[in-house]
Amino acid sequence: MSGDGAVEEGARSPGNESGGDEVGGARAVGVRFRDSGQVSFFDGGDLALEVGDWVVVESEQGRDVGRVVVAPGQVRLAATAKATNSVLCRATDADRRRWMDLEREAVAATAEVSAWVRERGVG
Repeated sequence: MSGDGAVEEGARSPGNESGGDEVGGARAVGVRFRDSGQVSFFDGGDLALEVGDWVVVESEQGRDVGRVVVAPGQVRLAATAKATNSVLCRATDADRRRWMDLEREAVAATAEVSAWVRERGVG
């Protein structure tokens, strides 16, 4: 077991032979979003998710698309307790394209606002 909340591949918690720690039936997965290096934990439900899968999640900020970076069998019990929001489904190619389009628009808008601020000496 490492200090980052993950356990070795295939490790099992007491009373759980599936390899994924469960809290009230929840199978937590770690998801990383493009705009954050932080890993957030979500209830994967009955989805058979693996590292690298793209998923649509419901977060405090609304629906978002992220990539699974910690599989259920790698999540420590303490992290699963934090998994209060859910993975809604696997992301489709259309979901990922739309998400990437929105990301490009956000980068362009940020650059435009930054230029406006510099031109006016605001801030």
